Amino acid sequence: MRVNIIYEVNNREFNNCVLLQRELNRRGYDARIYNKTEDMLLGDNSNSITVIPNSYRNEDLNHYQYCFNTNGGIIIIYSCEQVTNHVLPAFFDYSDGNRVKRLPHLCWGSDYKDFISELGFNNKYNSIVGAIQLDFYRSNFKSLYRSREELAKMFELPNDKKWILFVSDFVFNSENIVEQIIKSGDQSEEIIKNKHIFGKKSCEKIMEWFDELFRENDEYIIIYRKHPIEQITKNVIDFWSSHKDKFFMISDLNIREWIINCDKVASWYSTTVIDCIAAEKDMLLLRPYEMGETSGFKDYEIYNGYCKIDSFKKMYEMLNQKCSYPEDTKRIIDKLYSIDGKPTYIRMVDAIDMIVGDIENKAEKQRLFFFKRWFYLLKNMIPFKNLVKKIFERAYLLCGTNYTYQGESRKAINEWIATANNKKNYPMLAKKIDSCLESTIDG
Repeated sequence: MRVNIIYEVNNREFNNCVLLQRELNRRGYDARIYNKTEDMLLGDNSNSITVIPNSYRNEDLNHYQYCFNTNGGIIIIYSCEQVTNHVLPAFFDYSDGNRVKRLPHLCWGSDYKDFISELGFNNKYNSIVGAIQLDFYRSNFKSLYRSREELAKMFELPNDKKWILFVSDFVFNSENIVEQIIKSGDQSEEIIKNKHIFGKKSCEKIMEWFDELFRENDEYIIIYRKHPIEQITKNVIDFWSSHKDKFFMISDLNIREWIINCDKVASWYSTTVIDCIAAEKDMLLLRPYEMGETSGFKDYEIYNGYCKIDSFKKMYEMLNQKCSYPEDTKRIIDKLYSIDGKPTYIRMVDAIDMIVGDIENKAEKQRLFFFKRWFYLLKNMIPFKNLVKKIFERAYLLCGTNYTYQGESRKAINEWIATANNKKNYPMLAKKIDSCLESTIDG
């Protein structure tokens, strides 16, 4: 049976999709990987399964059905953002007419499953399967990662220094992003503007700490990894310009490569702590200002009781100490992320097997689907946009031009480049993952 695996952000999701695909193919499915905004299918997929990364309303669901021609096929949602603080976009459709609420959902943990159940989602086929990205921290996947020496050579990093990976989450610092989110109706304008102000002053203070660190101690470098949808702002670029030998802005490769190879990890407002615990790495939580009600942010429950660093002095001390994670943090993580003896990629395919075995999971067929589909595709110029992207990807692979600047106008281009690189590297990655899966079976 055909399975369409749809992903949205390359660095965050592509490797996860390949792992799921290889396990599905190993069990007899015909699984294929597509990008949400760069692909569309012409052939009939009404008898297929489509695994999508998010959907909040009928309009979102229509995008997947129209682009991937899946009228009447099985649609399964495996959201790539499930630690949400129980906050949904303002445009989420709470009504009973929202078809998303009737679809099977694969959940990272009991917290998300209980949350969507309270919202009235059909709970019959919602399964707890865990977070597939955490499977890559298992011992049998270690061969997938580059060594620290390889990373140092690839990105011209001084291997004799101590590496601090700073996982940024300053999404609201960019005025361009703020305008886009206000227009989307995702959150109220007041909350977004509060986030913008609070994020900017927090970022500026953290940059001051980094500057002081470089003046205080020559042993450290910082690798700044932006959030997938973050647009680097002028103050960060200016800081980079002044510290090019110690401050590196790198978004390439999966974050796991960096967590495993860096000496310390730091963050401001991120769920990276889960990855750090899985990788047995220390994570410093940098909070120069208290995240109160006026900040616009709602702090994650996992940081209840966590050591929040509010000064340079405290940060400097913690860089030389072993981090101990609070028991409360571990307890909350157990609810957010189900981690048991069976890997998530196996549990996901087990759940898909169960869903496919029940005829009730066939999606509702839309009347006049052919006309609705092509009206939607042409209205949004999707065939034309996809053609432009394909031409660009082909030209990039043929010419080998390297675009690395992370400015605001380059976000889409960088994502296209990441897609092209993933397609080029896919055969080798698939082969390596197959080898890891075989070693697991043999073990």
